[in-house]
Amino acid sequence: MFAERLKMLRKKKNLTQKELGVILNISDRVLSYYEAGNRFPSDENTLNAIADYFDVTTDYLLGRTDEKDVYVLTGEDVPKELREIGVDEIGILKQFKDSGFTKEEIQEILEFAKKMKKQS
Repeated sequence: MFAERLKMLRKKKNLTQKELGVILNISDRVLSYYEAGNRFPSDENTLNAIADYFDVTTDYLLGRTDEKDVYVLTGEDVPKELREIGVDEIGILKQFKDSGFTKEEIQEILEFAKKMKKQS
C-alpha cells in the first residue's frame, strides 16, 4: 500500500522521482525502490517527512486508513478558533469535512462563525 500511495501522491503533485528525492533529501534511486515496493523507509524521520510533505498521515501512507487527514483534538491541542466558538461544534466541522469541504473552506466557516458570535 505504501508504494502505491507514495507514487500516486508524487504524481498528483506532478513531481519526478528526482525532484521529490531532492525535496526529501533521498536519492531518486531509493525513491524508485520505495515506489516499486522493494524497500521501505528505514527510519521514522523519512516516513514522517513524506507524510508532512504531502500533508497526509503516516497511517494513510501505510494503508491503515483511507482518511488522509486525522484530527485528534484533546485539551490544549484544540485550535484557538474552535475554543472560541465552542468545542461542541467539532462534530459539525467534521460533517463539513466529510461533505468534501477543503481546509480553506472550513477555515472560512470558522472565521464567519467568529464574526457572527462577535455580532451577537
